[in-house]
Amino acid sequence: MYNQDDIKVVSSNTQRTIQSAQALLLGLYPPPKRAQTLLSSLQSIAAMPPLNLSFSPDLSYQTALPFGLQPIPIFVNYKHKDLILVPETCPAFKAHQSRLKASPAYA
Repeated sequence: MYNQDDIKVVSSNTQRTIQSAQALLLGLYPPPKRAQTLLSSLQSIAAMPPLNLSFSPDLSYQTALPFGLQPIPIFVNYKHKDLILVPETCPAFKAHQSRLKASPAYA
């Protein structure tokens, strides 16, 4: 079960990385086993996608979203404000990098 204090997901502002974050979260927080079984059996009965689930009383258990999916926020960093994914924009990182490049160990 997702808890906002457990994880914070940050992505760059590209469709590819946002979708990767969504896939990662679905793997970390999968729907309940019962929902996965129902989805699999319904997929074999009705062509997927699309699937109209309004006819199925089996899916009436208490979840806010179909199949017990949990919406988990993905925070998007824009490149000009990003200090995590593009550290070169951080003044402290630049200063540390300059010191490192000037050190004898770097040569």
